[in-house]
Amino acid sequence: MAFGTFVERTPDDQCVRHAGKIDSASISILDPNDANALEQGEWLEPTSTGKAYQRHTAAANGPAVAYPVAAPKGSTDVQATGKTELYKKWEEADTTCYDPGITYTVGMKLVVNQVDIGGGVNRSVLTTGETTGDYVQAMVLIPPTDATAFTPMRIKRVWHIHA
Repeated sequence: MAFGTFVERTPDDQCVRHAGKIDSASISILDPNDANALEQGEWLEPTSTGKAYQRHTAAANGPAVAYPVAAPKGSTDVQATGKTELYKKWEEADTTCYDPGITYTVGMKLVVNQVDIGGGVNRSVLTTGETTGDYVQAMVLIPPTDATAFTPMRIKRVWHIHA
């Protein structure tokens, strides 16, 4: 499987999606031909105004609030509106949007940060909570069989616990 999937396993009546406006400074990520095009399952955080969403920058601490992208790369409605669908409420999911340089274990706490997923391509993905003060977004239920090949990893949503 390739990078860029997020399949929520929560029953539809318990899963909430929300259309999130992309920050104008980041609008180029909606173009599927852009080198940094937004991928399904990648995580976005609210901007400082809280009125739009952006990728998390490589900073000391992961964001307190972040949501995975529900829309597939190149979705024409996303390009037309400047908004992408985000999973706002979910409990369990299979994802390939994580740091390929980590060995994952059951129960590992995951935070969102920007990492190089290979070839100098940076994405806002799940990685380990190594820094005190990071906000945990998810926990590993079933680790990937091969992280470097982006095999699916089963995760459970965790709400804002410090690493």
